[in-house]
Amino acid sequence: MDHPLLARTLDILERLIAFDTRSSESNLPLIEYVRGALHGYGIESTPIHDASGTKANLYATIGPKDRPGLCLSGHTDVVPAAGQPWTVPAFHMTRASDRVLGRGAADMKGYLAVMLAMVPRFIDASRQTPVHLAFSYDEEVGCLGVRGLLSQLAAAPVKPLACIIGEPTSMQVVDAHKGPVRWHVDVKGRAAHSSMATLGVNALTYAARLVIDHGASGAPVFDCEGRVAAVISTVITQTLATPFGEMRIPTPWGSPNVVSVPVQQLMEFSEAQ
Repeated sequence: MDHPLLARTLDILERLIAFDTRSSESNLPLIEYVRGALHGYGIESTPIHDASGTKANLYATIGPKDRPGLCLSGHTDVVPAAGQPWTVPAFHMTRASDRVLGRGAADMKGYLAVMLAMVPRFIDASRQTPVHLAFSYDEEVGCLGVRGLLSQLAAAPVKPLACIIGEPTSMQVVDAHKGPVRWHVDVKGRAAHSSMATLGVNALTYAARLVIDHGASGAPVFDCEGRVAAVISTVITQTLATPFGEMRIPTPWGSPNVVSVPVQQLMEFSEAQ
């Protein structure tokens, strides 16, 4: 028999996984569910919508609002599931022995479910120091949603003391991570009819050469003196699994978004005879 807290967490997680919150979809149904759950405990929450009105962050404070507290933060969106070898429905929670399967179960609706399941305990524990809950959108496509939330917090008279972000880390504390530097490269060729291809310059050919020469997945990036450019301290060197900058080509070479490594790329060749 499950512990009551675990059972409550799994009930909430089942609801959260059922919401299709791929970054291409609205997360408002999930946000309204969370707002309703918090309202049931008498907790007010503030949605922060994007410009289209189809997505929103959510922020709530449990306990006194006139002093800073600990913020628990997680994103509501998930990466796509289409075209992947799922053996169970992606947007339905499936229990398999001691595991829970479903899109976002680990990253990171499991954490959101724990946050909501713990609300009754937070109410009892936050009489002196508050607990802030933050739910964001579009993390998987560039941490877009949380920017609006951070802007509001920056202007607020009371800000959290610290924040715990529940990304899947095997329950280990991670206090540093790599940030991205992105280049948008426009390769221009010369147009020609396919029957006289040698009179033109194929931009794809030269773009492919660029990928091969400089964009091998996982290849370390070194600066001009041969030192690993992304290593900025001994702490990061000892902490990160790959303590160096890594060049990666995400799109349009096969990756569905900028935070995953491509696993497939379709190509088409033609020959004029």
